[in-house]
Amino acid sequence: MNDFLNKNGLKDIFLTADVDWAPDFCIENLFELVNKYGLKLTVFATHSSELLKNPPDFIEVGIHPNFLKT
Repeated sequence: MNDFLNKNGLKDIFLTADVDWAPDFCIENLFELVNKYGLKLTVFATHSSELLKNPPDFIEVGIHPNFLKT
């Protein structure tokens, strides 16, 4: 990733993702990838998911607003 980043003086990079109604197998794949590289991730939840109810320690879950009238 260093080839794509201008890290002049930066010490922290924040990684976030919206799950956008992705099925659990996709979310699990994302968690495995993040864990493989020893990163932490903030996931913005758009729907109920068992994976998001009890995330691993390296995952933080936030709420993604839904502005659609339902």
